[in-house]
Amino acid sequence: MYDDTKIKKLLLESLHKMSSITTACKKVNIDRATFYRWKKEDEQFAAEVEEIMNEEQVDFAEDCLKERMQDGDTKAIIYFLNNRGKGRGWGEKQELAVDVTSGGQPIRYANIMPKKKPDGTDGQTA
Repeated sequence: MYDDTKIKKLLLESLHKMSSITTACKKVNIDRATFYRWKKEDEQFAAEVEEIMNEEQVDFAEDCLKERMQDGDTKAIIYFLNNRGKGRGWGEKQELAVDVTSGGQPIRYANIMPKKKPDGTDGQTA
C-alpha cells in the first residue's frame, strides 16, 4: 500500500512541470483510473488539478506564444491577431448577429459577400 497524499503531491508536481496526465501518472506509478477516481472523490485535489491544467499550462503556452511573437514569428503573430484581434477586423471567421425577435417568422440569411468570378475578381468595379 502507498501513501495517497504523498503520491498526489508528486503527481501535482509532475503536472506543474507540464506533464500530461498520462505521463504524470506513469511517473508516480499509478494508472489513470486512480487519478480520475481521486479527482472525483477529493475536491481539493480536483481543484489543484484544474488550476494547473486550466490556468498554469495555458499561461505557459501564452508566454511561449508571446516569445515567438517577440522573435518576429509571422505565424504566431497572425494566430494571435486572428484570435485576439477580432475587434479590430482580424479573424478568419465571419460572425453574424441574428435578430431573434422576428415574431416567430423564419429568419433569412443572405450572404452579402460578392461571388468570385473565374478570373479571381469579385465583379465589383472601383
